[in-house]
Amino acid sequence: MEEQLRQLVTFFAAFQEEMEGVVNSIKEEMKAGQESVKEEMKAGQESVKEEMRAVKASQEEMKKEITCIIENKFESMEVRIDAVENKVPSVKEQIEETVSAVEQEIDYRVSAVKEQIQERVSAVEHRIEGRVSAVQYQIEKQIDDKVSAVAKEVDTLKKFVATAGSNSDTFKFLAMPAHPSLRLSTYDGKTSWQVYKTQFSIVEEANGWDSQAKACNLAASLRTDAVDILQTLPENKRLDFEALSGALELRFGEKCLKDYSRLQLKSRQQKPTEGARHGSLKISAMGSSSNGLSINGHIDEIPCSMIIDTGANITIIRRDLAKKFKDKLIWTPSCVALETASGDKIDIEGKLNVSITFGSATYHHTAYVADIIDHCILALDFLRKYNFSLDFKNNKLFSAFEDMTIDPQRGSSRNAEVSSERPCSESCRNHTEIEEKPETTSNSPAQMLTGRDLRLPCDF
Repeated sequence: MEEQLRQLVTFFAAFQEEMEGVVNSIKEEMKAGQESVKEEMKAGQESVKEEMRAVKASQEEMKKEITCIIENKFESMEVRIDAVENKVPSVKEQIEETVSAVEQEIDYRVSAVKEQIQERVSAVEHRIEGRVSAVQYQIEKQIDDKVSAVAKEVDTLKKFVATAGSNSDTFKFLAMPAHPSLRLSTYDGKTSWQVYKTQFSIVEEANGWDSQAKACNLAASLRTDAVDILQTLPENKRLDFEALSGALELRFGEKCLKDYSRLQLKSRQQKPTEGARHGSLKISAMGSSSNGLSINGHIDEIPCSMIIDTGANITIIRRDLAKKFKDKLIWTPSCVALETASGDKIDIEGKLNVSITFGSATYHHTAYVADIIDHCILALDFLRKYNFSLDFKNNKLFSAFEDMTIDPQRGSSRNAEVSSERPCSESCRNHTEIEEKPETTSNSPAQMLTGRDLRLPCDF
């Protein structure tokens, strides 16, 4: 047992020695490894330092290159700036030259336009002067012709009176005073016959004229429409003072004014006892001593003259004028007609929706179509619809848009007849004339009275 313990102790001692040798060898190996690692680390540090030095050197080179590039750029920019600064004066000079050239061109063109305008103005002035001269010449020629015609007519009348006086005891010509105390004015039918007749009576009484002298002077004083009366008298009555003054009284006197009429349309209901043709629009005749009022305008772009009639209830357009419009007639019952003061019937052909233009405004209205004398009669329905008012004293028509002057027109001495052949452009009649021939029956629906125009009543 002890032997075994000795052996075991010996073994442990040997093992311990062996272990110490191993540990020493390991320490020596570790020392040798540490030395090699230190050397390697030193070598790595040296290589890193060299690489850092190389990087620094490359950075220095890059800085130098960047600096050179920037300096080169600045130098090129300075060169360009210098070039631009050098070009600015030349550009300014070019701009100034261009502006001067444009100003000169504008001045030249303005001068050319002024010259053209002056030339045209001069040409227009020459034309106007030429036309004025031509008109003056024509007026003077017409005056000379009229004077010559009047002189010839007076000579003819004197010869006729002398001849009639030598052949008949009825006509005894007495010489007129060589120097009459009063001079007789002329009469053209446009002024009041009653006023002129009174003036004529004063002159003939002052000059001491007899019947033949009065007839001769009265005939010689007639002008324009009034002188046409001589053509209506027989030759043996032309120097009959009573016959001549009677004809003038009939044509221009106050006596016949009651016979002048204008159409007044009044609506009336058809009575149960009346037939289909009795349903009509009444037309009554009204007399007045004044002139009619009219206005020029367009109906559906067709020019015409329109009578303003406050005595008519509905607006009427003449048949031949209505045929020129594009719109078709609106049918109306056959029992509707127009009736004159004498009871004659005028059939209504229909209605039209038209555009009536005068002044600066256009009005839309529905008008009846019938065979009347005037182109159009603007009645109360139109005037009330658009709130018109009339100033008869100053011949003014007032609307919501403007004030218009309306024309007072006198009637023609010729008899106007109903005709569907008269175009609208033919000397538009600015009044409503109705002629009634004495002792003659007329089948015409629109009966007429010769002579004077009509004036609208002032109660509107």
